Amino acid sequence: MIAAAILMTAVSALSADKRDVSGYSGGHRMSQKKALTLIYKATNGTDWTVKDGWCTKKPISKWYGVKTDRDGNVISIDLHKNNLSGSLPNIFCAFPMLKSLNLSNNDISGQVPPSLAGLPVGFKANLSRNIFETTVFNVPDERIEIVNRALWVYPQKDNSFRLHVDSEVDGTGPVHPDNSFVLYQRHTEGAGVELYITGDGYDRDNNTVGGTADHWYKAAAEAFFDIDPYNKLRKYFDVYFIYLHSAQKGVSLYDNKIDSRLKYKGKGGSINCRICCAEIRKALGRNLQDSSAVQVCINNTHNRIGGGVELRRTYTIDGVTSHSIGYGICQTNAGGFSNLVKHETGGHAYGRLLDEYDGKKTGEISESNLRIIGRSPNLDVERDPGKVKWAQFLSDPRYADEELGVYEGGRGHKEGVFRPSKTSMMNRSRIRTDKYNAPSRANIYKIVMRRAFPPDCETPFVWDYETFVKWDLGL
Repeated sequence: MIAAAILMTAVSALSADKRDVSGYSGGHRMSQKKALTLIYKATNGTDWTVKDGWCTKKPISKWYGVKTDRDGNVISIDLHKNNLSGSLPNIFCAFPMLKSLNLSNNDISGQVPPSLAGLPVGFKANLSRNIFETTVFNVPDERIEIVNRALWVYPQKDNSFRLHVDSEVDGTGPVHPDNSFVLYQRHTEGAGVELYITGDGYDRDNNTVGGTADHWYKAAAEAFFDIDPYNKLRKYFDVYFIYLHSAQKGVSLYDNKIDSRLKYKGKGGSINCRICCAEIRKALGRNLQDSSAVQVCINNTHNRIGGGVELRRTYTIDGVTSHSIGYGICQTNAGGFSNLVKHETGGHAYGRLLDEYDGKKTGEISESNLRIIGRSPNLDVERDPGKVKWAQFLSDPRYADEELGVYEGGRGHKEGVFRPSKTSMMNRSRIRTDKYNAPSRANIYKIVMRRAFPPDCETPFVWDYETFVKWDLGL
């Protein structure tokens, strides 16, 4: 009964869709043995490499690749690299306790079964390296990231494949016009510090009010402010959602090109920033704020593509110049989206911070890298604790708990470049912590306060270390 209740919670949520969503609950009234038998028949089980126990009188726990818990519930199905072909039946809600499904490296075709989108939180499926056809799931807002995170589907043997986990609202109501904007948040103090959030690969239906684009734009905004010091600086920000309609849904992957509005390229995670700048200007009807940042949400469910950043881009378009804009480029692959926003947009694009992870680079540091590191608040080529850029923090006992120091490795260099903390939000993803170190927080604070209280206002901002420390530590 507990298993059925968990499943029906997910199914009832999906059933709120205005479309026919019966497929999302496919198999929930079917016995596990019957569902497994249908998988066997639909994927040409007689041709499987290993099929021990299948469709016999043996308990299903003895069928090759199937694991059950002590109550007999199927919890794992692993038939990877086992010569499966044909299309999967839509019966996976017959397994309400299923935690793991591995069907990778086969020749399974057709669309990804919608019942896989109806399984509870915690379910994971690896469907990569098959020949699935492009599939669109339309799910409730609260299920978008759950389903996105559950399904590992790339690469397929045909690079034209895409999985789209879209909102159930898409195509059902009013649409944000192309090149329009919504002011998501208005500043309550200061002169107004602008942050722009837009996207690439969202077609007209994705721009339905309350739909897929709105889901990810809101998620990006909340992630940006869900970390110190941005959470304390939020009152100074104006946040704009910029709506752009791509001719096609999704973005280019591998060698398969899609005509997305900002010309996203999967390799390196880049967009055409000049086009992005021009589109935002067109939507606003004015120029972008100098030295501001743009968060670009990439409509992409690929689990293995990270983020990117374009720093300090200046463009003159129609005789008007937009100065030093940073572009944080973040794929909506759910599992790491929030941290991508904090790292790429909050850290790089807005905070002007550099990567605090090492790499394989050794030997002499290039002149261009020395110049870049020289402008950075969170990296140095100086190893002396009394001379590094953050020396004042190192000698301040109020920051003793933060374990600041001079740690070797940064901007991909294994040696000769130093950072303030062992790990932080600006380190590599596998050891990243949800925190900017103190020197980085100080730089973000300076940037925001200088824009909120510019030199020509009645109370212009003046940097003072002690004032910052008291603000930072809540003293």
